[in-house]
Amino acid sequence: MKKILSLLFVLLLLCACTGNKPEEVEVVETPKTTETDFPFEDMLGYWVSMNDGEYLKIYKNDKGLYAFEEGDFNSFNTGEININSIEKLDDCMYYFEVSYPNMNGLIGDKNINIEELDFYYISVEDEKYVYCGPDEYQAKLASTHTVIGKFMDELNGIWNSDDDNNFISFGTNEIGEYLIAPGLYDSEGDGAFVIDSFKKLDGEVYEVWTHHLVNEEVVSFNIDKTNIPSGKLKVNGINYHFGGYGFDEAYEEYAARFH
Repeated sequence: MKKILSLLFVLLLLCACTGNKPEEVEVVETPKTTETDFPFEDMLGYWVSMNDGEYLKIYKNDKGLYAFEEGDFNSFNTGEININSIEKLDDCMYYFEVSYPNMNGLIGDKNINIEELDFYYISVEDEKYVYCGPDEYQAKLASTHTVIGKFMDELNGIWNSDDDNNFISFGTNEIGEYLIAPGLYDSEGDGAFVIDSFKKLDGEVYEVWTHHLVNEEVVSFNIDKTNIPSGKLKVNGINYHFGGYGFDEAYEEYAARFH
């Protein structure tokens, strides 16, 4: 660009000296380089956030150029994100200037750290992402699992009813599925339900959809996490308090009140 501007300046000087009108010179913008040692080929596919299940997709567009896409598999995606330029900041950190064609060419930026790439992790804006492969369906499953896991963090363990022998347990099975298992102490339980999805209704109230682990019956639970910080939980209108992480511990808490 500096060379082009210098050339134009010289032409203007010549015009001033000769009085002749210069021929028009076409100014061509030099595109920003995207040549780098960033390992695109090792990273093609979906990367899912370990925080909230959103994804970053790295792929080649119709022009054969590397591009990004971001979204959450449910309510939004950015469409193609063009890479305008790349700058290597240190051994593992790269700075990207990007643009969003679907957002009127909005210019943005992105920082990607590949320090843990060999372990199938990267960091995007300091948020950790895990590699899920090129298949969208598998990546969506991983995203859903991550979101449910985040939802379950505060619930894991057994919650005892404030008023009777009801209890409800939250945990995982041997293959990592998240479960809800309601039951009655000193009686038989209802079995475990696998959590499929959930949505926020209002504040910290959620509708959680599940299917029975054995008979596939579909059941929804209304879970109010409003008073979780105080060790209180409401499920389907029943008030619970935290009983413990294991059955024996939770049963002792129940028995001390009712036996």
